[in-house]
Amino acid sequence: MGVIATLEEDTVEVTPGETATCAVKLYNDGNVVDTFVLDVIGDARDWVSVSPKEVSAFPGDVATAKITFAPPRSAEVKEGAVSYALRAMSQEDTEHSAIEEGAVKVGGFHEVEAELTPRTTRGSRAARGKLAIDNLGNSPVTVRLSGMDEDGELRFRFTPSTVSVDGGTAQVVPYRLRPKTRFLRGQPRTHVYKVVVNAAGKKTETAGSLVQPPMLPRWAPKAMMLAAAAAVVTLVIAPTFFKPQANSQITAGSGDTTTAATTSGAPSAGASGSASAAASTSAGASAGASAGASTSPSSGAPAGGDKTSPPAGQPGGGGATPPPAGGGSTPGASPSVEAPATIQSTDFRMETTTKPAKAGSFTEYPRDAVPSGQILDISDLTLENPANDSGTVQLRRGTQVLLSIDLQHTQQQWQWHWLTALRFTAGQQLVLAVNCTNPGDKACTAAASFNGRTIVPQSP
Repeated sequence: MGVIATLEEDTVEVTPGETATCAVKLYNDGNVVDTFVLDVIGDARDWVSVSPKEVSAFPGDVATAKITFAPPRSAEVKEGAVSYALRAMSQEDTEHSAIEEGAVKVGGFHEVEAELTPRTTRGSRAARGKLAIDNLGNSPVTVRLSGMDEDGELRFRFTPSTVSVDGGTAQVVPYRLRPKTRFLRGQPRTHVYKVVVNAAGKKTETAGSLVQPPMLPRWAPKAMMLAAAAAVVTLVIAPTFFKPQANSQITAGSGDTTTAATTSGAPSAGASGSASAAASTSAGASAGASAGASTSPSSGAPAGGDKTSPPAGQPGGGGATPPPAGGGSTPGASPSVEAPATIQSTDFRMETTTKPAKAGSFTEYPRDAVPSGQILDISDLTLENPANDSGTVQLRRGTQVLLSIDLQHTQQQWQWHWLTALRFTAGQQLVLAVNCTNPGDKACTAAASFNGRTIVPQSP
């Protein structure tokens, strides 16, 4: 005795945001008129309803009710089969209530949104950004990324260019922009571009802009003019304060030769010695040749000596050639030349994710040491603080702190340029150290992009 419930369909298909219905028949197998109270239980009870909620039937008659399925268009309603049950409670025979089970198959849908972070980037040679992809649907979707600008002046690179995003989740994809042309001077150029997100045949576009400044900063022409003026002043004033050492030594040599010739007592020898000294001073010849000419047979023996002076070229002889003026280097030797080297431009990016810690407690993110036989010069640094984190970022050479930056005083993106590049030699490490002081458990996500060059000296 009681009620017998029968579903018209065991499984019903429905798409989120739409509705579907199913009829249910209630048979009164009792002996009296009965009223049945209907409700839905199970995982789908939040978006499944039955009407009317109460039906009456004579003994042996069948009453009909309708079940309506209306899942919301939300990522919380997952794709796939969801079970439910219809409960019919008899008012006359409460011990013989009926429960009939069924299932509803929820379809999948995609709803993708994209956002650039930041919307405006800056860089003369390259710029970096991030694309946040949100899948508001209830099933996974494969997304393909591409970029375009009106003038075709930009190159795009996404890492990766194809990504799968689960329902109700988000993915962040880094990308890089590189202008095809560069310029040294002038006003900054603005490039407007679009990033296209293709998800399941549906395209979503988000716009951004790249501000490209000149490669030479505004103060560079003035600095070059000042450097040229300083070079001219140095060339004009330097000879006044510095006399070449070679002239002093040549003068001293010619004076000694004249004295030796005068001591010999022969006027002709003295004249010969003076002429030789003058010739050696003007032409750069050795003083010993002049002394050899003054001790010819007509000059006689040197005063105060009984022995004849040794021939020129022997030890003690007046004809020995003195060292060349200006030092002991051999005349005509080639000056030292710096060994040739291979120079390549280089750029790389370092990302960090650091949990909050007490002040002064740094987390280090080292880069691989500079390989043997190479030199790394860093000239440009771009610091990114997209989440406006609080803390301190340090740039180190090993344990030596080269730069310390307070994140609270920076914008979402900040740039540095060194006129004299920071140099890292073989074996040295570039280290990025972060002390995160965010409130709560919010991690710091600061990142840094470096530009410079790699020098590989070649063997002579």
